[in-house]
Amino acid sequence: MRLEGPLSADALERAVRVVGERHEALRTCLSVENGESPVQTILVQSTLGLERKSYRIMTNVEDGTREISNRIYNIEHGQMMRILLLCPTTASATPQVHYLIIGYHHINMDGVSLEYPDFAAKQCQERDDGSWNKDLTFWKRKFPDIPPEFPILPLTTVTDRKTLLQYGHYRVQQRLDVSLGRQIRQVCKSAKSTPSHFYLAAFVALLCRLADPITSTGFNHDGSIFAYAASYDWNKGFRYNTPEDPMRVVFHPVDDAECRPKNPVKR
Repeated sequence: MRLEGPLSADALERAVRVVGERHEALRTCLSVENGESPVQTILVQSTLGLERKSYRIMTNVEDGTREISNRIYNIEHGQMMRILLLCPTTASATPQVHYLIIGYHHINMDGVSLEYPDFAAKQCQERDDGSWNKDLTFWKRKFPDIPPEFPILPLTTVTDRKTLLQYGHYRVQQRLDVSLGRQIRQVCKSAKSTPSHFYLAAFVALLCRLADPITSTGFNHDGSIFAYAASYDWNKGFRYNTPEDPMRVVFHPVDDAECRPKNPVKR
């Protein structure tokens, strides 16, 4: 976070300390005792404080960012977050610019949100300074004409959901042999894809085999709900997005007969 203008580091340090004491999430530590499940403990005092360092050139800022990114947090002792303030030295070319770097463990925070007016102002700034030009050029080249809207998906005819009387699931594990795993990796490498995309395509094919086009509620009769969910085009094949080509074909379409339900699942 780049801060321009005069800044009272002492006032910022007091504010960080107050915030750390106010919120239990910033006074939390997680520990495991005797092999039991992790236990959350709320500390009386937060370990959070403002760290200060000096910088002279942007390389120092990059080093500080890398240090925070590579931090291993000791969550058993409540070290969930680090806040580092980089202050300019007297020899710095930007004497009125500070950098605030914030890092945290993912178990403590999900992310940082912007107020919508700030987000809207940021969007307007990016539009005006040309930050979108490269992306706009790319998508205009891909879609000279605006694509048609997606059709409205069919609504389910079930009005009430039956009460779930018991919780359970089925789990099936299958270990792939070395030769099959090697073939999958070769296919993924040739398609510039990942095994997860390969398995997703196989899962979509399985769902199409099992789906009953008559009794399955909430699906198109041709099973196209799966196509929307998994970005599958029955005529063009399975696709996924890449920076080079967001419409790249990963797996070629299968024969229509292979997509027909072989063993329908009744409701």
